[in-house]
Amino acid sequence: MSHAFINSYVFYDAVEMMAVPKTSAAIVLETKQACTTIIEYEHGKKCIVTATPYLDADNEILFVVSNLRDITDMNRLQKELEETQQIKDMYQKNLERLRNEIGNQQHNYLSEYEHEAGNVACRKVC
Repeated sequence: MSHAFINSYVFYDAVEMMAVPKTSAAIVLETKQACTTIIEYEHGKKCIVTATPYLDADNEILFVVSNLRDITDMNRLQKELEETQQIKDMYQKNLERLRNEIGNQQHNYLSEYEHEAGNVACRKVC
């Protein structure tokens, strides 16, 4: 979208035509309330934008303060953390399964050993 096209319209007209996104500042100008939005840019970046009005004694907006924070990396790290948690859970389940299998094998071995030892003791006594 060219600047000439956007500049040829009043901002609200451009928003209505969906030529530009409705920003937090535009919402603040309409509502006189603080607003936070998330904007996804075409190149894949994602930002959280917070806008806060500064009002005069008559409750009229003097100006709007906006803060923009790129959350692209934070979202990527969150996804990586969730994937790592899934992998950890899978390994933990496999480890528990192996422990149970080893425990069962040891129990079976000990039972057989105790049974044989009992038979040997019985032969000596009997």
